[in-house]
Amino acid sequence: MTSCWPSETIPLDEDMFLALPESSFTITVGAGQTAARSRIADQGQVAALLTALLTGAAHK
Repeated sequence: MTSCWPSETIPLDEDMFLALPESSFTITVGAGQTAARSRIADQGQVAALLTALLTGAAHK
């Protein structure tokens, strides 16, 4: 799994979303236009997603 967190130079994440193969799982945080295939609302949802991935909660 590769993760790419925002850097000091924006919009590198949008360039990455466009360059990745369609089979990639791309997520953006917050509102606004994006090339990401998924969106979550805020940092709280980032924490919840990571917790679910690490604990397997999505499969329970």
